[in-house]
Amino acid sequence: NHDSITKKKYGSILKYPLLSKRKTHCSAKVKMSVDENYLKIAACVIDDCVKISGDGQPNAWGESMNVFIYNPHFAESHTFPLTGFFISPKYRNDSLTINICYNNAWYDERGNKAIDEKDIPHKVTVTDSGYSLEVYIGWELLGIIPSELDYLGADFIINDVDSDDPEIDTVMSWSNPTVYAHNPARYGIIKFKNATATSDFLLK
Repeated sequence: NHDSITKKKYGSILKYPLLSKRKTHCSAKVKMSVDENYLKIAACVIDDCVKISGDGQPNAWGESMNVFIYNPHFAESHTFPLTGFFISPKYRNDSLTINICYNNAWYDERGNKAIDEKDIPHKVTVTDSGYSLEVYIGWELLGIIPSELDYLGADFIINDVDSDDPEIDTVMSWSNPTVYAHNPARYGIIKFKNATATSDFLLK
């Protein structure tokens, strides 16, 4: 597909198409919950080949996740309609931590701006069958006041990397970015009640 959105974004066509029904060795379950302080995201990825980036690692890519958030009250809040984060597990000094930055600039003018992982409570675990990633993102980083919301739109993308090639091997997405890149109309909906919400997303 020479018009691939992913090719334009990453510079190459993926080895596997962005189709949820395509059989792959990688699967993931993403869970989201919120309280008055944090947007909490937990991803459990089953993968027979886990590539974690780190100091001195030759691969340009490592396992990673994109989280896109649509704020329906962006006009009143004077924030961005779309924002979110790129999160990647990383080894630093033999310890597992994360790299995290705002998503690309065409969604949020803070795009690609790094965030200090010390400001993000997180936990990364690697096992024989894959890895898990938990992050707590403060609402102030999103510019969102959850008590003022009835719902949020959310999209999750799991990027699977199995080699040192500058290509992502598999991408799993809640929406279908081959139709239109991150259209909020195709996002999952997180409904709020008294500033708390829980939603499970299963990516296969």
